[in-house]
Amino acid sequence: MVLRLGQTVGPIFIGLFYLLGGVSIAFIGGAAVALFMLLISILMVKTGSVEQ
Repeated sequence: MVLRLGQTVGPIFIGLFYLLGGVSIAFIGGAAVALFMLLISILMVKTGSVEQ
């Protein structure tokens, strides 16, 4: 489900970045979205010791 959502929404975001500033902004926008997703993934992972 998440993969299909990314495949659907990703080109829309890149297209918007392209319209705002051209090819270089599209690449920077893609990198920004990737870093944002990495940050969300890190924050969602529960850290700490596992109790048995």
